[in-house]
Amino acid sequence: MNEPTFAEFIDLVYGAAVDANLWPDVLRRFADLVGASGALLLQQDVNNGRGSQILVNVDPEATPLYFDHWAPRRPLNLPPQMPAEQWSRMVVTDEYVMPKSEFTRTAYYADYLRRFDVHSLGPSPTRSRSTCCAPPGATCSTSLS
Repeated sequence: MNEPTFAEFIDLVYGAAVDANLWPDVLRRFADLVGASGALLLQQDVNNGRGSQILVNVDPEATPLYFDHWAPRRPLNLPPQMPAEQWSRMVVTDEYVMPKSEFTRTAYYADYLRRFDVHSLGPSPTRSRSTCCAPPGATCSTSLS
């Protein structure tokens, strides 16, 4: 990525911090910059599993299905016994939590992600007290070989 492109992207991110309506543009640009087919921004209450997502080029059916069923069953959730102070200092990709070969054998991958042609995730949520927020995550629809 060249410097002007990166600077423009950072400006857009800062703009979205002030104007939430810019987040779809940030996610679209993020996906383009990393060569992903789509992107999402997740906010989730870690106590009750409820939350919201902003999706770009991701099937909108993914959101209710995620929150209604998959959020508490997600194998990439970090251990609940981990102190909250450590969550806020981590950005985790799927391959950090478990090997890709193991991840692709989970029901979460087979029954949820593959349904939406998603084969790679990152970054995963960070935790701060009761709210879990994922930085923009790219979804990659390139088939695994």
